[in-house]
This record gives sequence, C-alpha cells and structure tokens, in this order.
Amino acid sequence: MLILLWFGLLASICTATGSPEVDSSEHGVIEGNRSTSCKCGWANRVKGRIVGGNEYGPHEYPFSAGVSYDHSPYKPFCGAVIISAQLVLTAAHCTAGASDLYVTVGEHDRSGKEGLPTVYEVKKIINHEKFHPVHYHKDISLLILDKPIEFSSTVGPVCLPLPSDSGQNLVGQQVRIIGWGSTKREGGLLPALPKMSNLPKKIDAEVIDIVKCNTAWPNHVIIRPATQICTLSKGTAPCEGDDGGPVIKLDKETNRYFLVGLVSYGPECTDKKPSVQTDVTAFINWININIMDYIPGEVTCKKK
Repeated sequence: MLILLWFGLLASICTATGSPEVDSSEHGVIEGNRSTSCKCGWANRVKGRIVGGNEYGPHEYPFSAGVSYDHSPYKPFCGAVIISAQLVLTAAHCTAGASDLYVTVGEHDRSGKEGLPTVYEVKKIINHEKFHPVHYHKDISLLILDKPIEFSSTVGPVCLPLPSDSGQNLVGQQVRIIGWGSTKREGGLLPALPKMSNLPKKIDAEVIDIVKCNTAWPNHVIIRPATQICTLSKGTAPCEGDDGGPVIKLDKETNRYFLVGLVSYGPECTDKKPSVQTDVTAFINWININIMDYIPGEVTCKKK
C-alpha cells in the first residue's frame, strides 16, 4: 500500500461552518425526460433529514462503497463507487501495492447501529498502468469482485458519462463529493490517523479552471486538464481518510447522478485551496477496454 506523507493528507470530507445547502427532495428520485441504458444513479431521500447539514440520510446514494484490508464492514480505508454488478472504481493510490482487498456496499452508519452491510472480496485489482505516485496523474483503479453485487433499492450502480464527455466542460458548475472522511484535522508535523466519521457526509463544490488550480499549488503538483479536475468548496473542505470516493453531478435530463470524478488529493482541512480529483470522463475508454479484457459482457449504465 502506497502512503505518501509528502502531501500530508488523504483527501476526505471535513466539516466546517457553511451556508445551508439547497437540495430538492426530488433530485435523483423521480425519472427525468430522458432515460438511461439501465437503472443507475438514483437517490433515496428521507423525509425530515437535516437541511443545511453535511450528513445525508440512510442509503441516500446507493452507489457509495468502501475499500478495506479485511472482511470487517466497518474498517474501510478508502472510498469507492459501484459502476456495475461486479465492478467498483477507486483511486489508484489506495490500491497500489495491495493484494488482498474487500469492498463494502450498503453501508451507512459505521458504528454498526443500522444493519449489517455486505462485504465482497476483490478478485482482481487493475491500477492504471500510467498512474504517477507523486503527481497522482491517472489516479484510478478498477476492482473486479469475486461475485456480483446483489442490487436493491439501497445498493446499485452510479451512471457513467459518455467517452465524448469532458470534465473541463464542467468549469463553473457544481458537483457533489460524498464519503465518510475525518471530521477534523489532528495536529502534528506528520499526518495522524484520521478520526473517521460514523455517518457519511456530502459537500457541494464548484469545478474551477485548471490554471487557477495550478496557481494555488505552485510548488507541489502539475495538474493536467486531460485527466484531472479541480474543485473548490465554501465552508467545507478536504481532510483525511476518504480518497477514491465519488464526485458526482446530477444530470437534469435524466434526474440521475453521474460519476464525474474520484477524490484524489487536497489541502489539509481547509477550504482556502482547491482539491484535485481524477476526471473519470477521461477514462471511460480505459474502463471499457478492461471490461472487454477481463469481464466481457459486464454492463455499465449511461444516458441513452
């Protein structure tokens, strides 16, 4: 497992004070004017949830998953996202050097108070062959599970963008980042073990221009617009513990959530600098090639 102390963090979701969130109870619930090739990207809205809070309701995003080293459903070290019955995406820096991994689905409260999630063994880890362990370029990993996930109303795949889509077209638009990350930054010169949240959180962030992102990170990274996107949030910011989790966007035509990115890295629990995400739209062909090579016939969902 590759751990890069140089960055001093693992990106996740850290709550600070912020403006109340505007979120419709119909987002991701009712069908839109256009359909998808298979059922994907829906949301489960719970009446009475806290508006303006970062925590979201039980199984609100059924495609959210976690990656762990053992069979325990409550010990994921990275986030992940379901893209088909037997395929999960996460960040390559989460899986580089790993051998035995497990994926947890159907999880909400990691304290174990709300039912038992399901754990699947990872049969094959496919890290992008050009993943850069310093700059985190091509920070994407495809995990093939040992058996198909049993889909239900609370567990299912996210919708995938088309190969012709581009994350750079999202500049100026809002995306959503979800996960179970640390609730605060622990002090010290080296990154401490994160205090993980038992309940998942969401933040809304704006996709910003790559030039602004490179300006904010002058001495650390070179951000490549072909494979990465930058996001900046207000009042909430990346912290430690939830790399590889999904960055999603609601598609108004289908009223379904589409995967646009994977959490890659960011600043230390502050919203003063942008975070950098893997642009999933740049890797749709890579995903499809690996499906044909390793699990032909596997179906992912997209807009018709």
